[in-house]
Amino acid sequence: MSGSPERVAGRSPARDATAKTGPGLKLAAVVAALALLLALGWLLPIGEWTIALADRVRGAGAAGVVLFIAAYVTATVALLPGSVLTLAAGFAYGPIGGLLVASPASVLAATAAFLLGRTALRGWVQRTIAGAARTRALSRAIGKDSFRLILLLRLSPRPSTRLEGQARDLPVG
Repeated sequence: MSGSPERVAGRSPARDATAKTGPGLKLAAVVAALALLLALGWLLPIGEWTIALADRVRGAGAAGVVLFIAAYVTATVALLPGSVLTLAAGFAYGPIGGLLVASPASVLAATAAFLLGRTALRGWVQRTIAGAARTRALSRAIGKDSFRLILLLRLSPRPSTRLEGQARDLPVG
């Protein structure tokens, strides 16, 4: 047999090095990402941008609706919460008009995210979720009883965008 003793034993030296530094490095990366998101949320005028978007689309007629839907789809695909844009739709178009704009926008956004996860980004998604134990457990649960699990996820009173995002990219069967 050829190869190093580590390779023969089924272990990769690079993987062993990652395992030794992985948890601490992963925790540091998560903390840094959260700190960056908090800083961006604090420093960037997101509320003002949302109000500006609502003001802009309100006066733009049909083009404003198209602009709003494009912003909604982009934000959802980028894993930003759609609730802020749903509120902006209500602010821009009133309760009924906002519902008539935000509902199709959210369906279109979810469809776009699903299709990207199943086509263009499939390889990246599979590589990203392959090493996560929680995702493997979720995949097994979806494989056993997908309808009931997704139904319960949808009925959950907490925001479950992350779990639903993971679920849409897992094999069903």
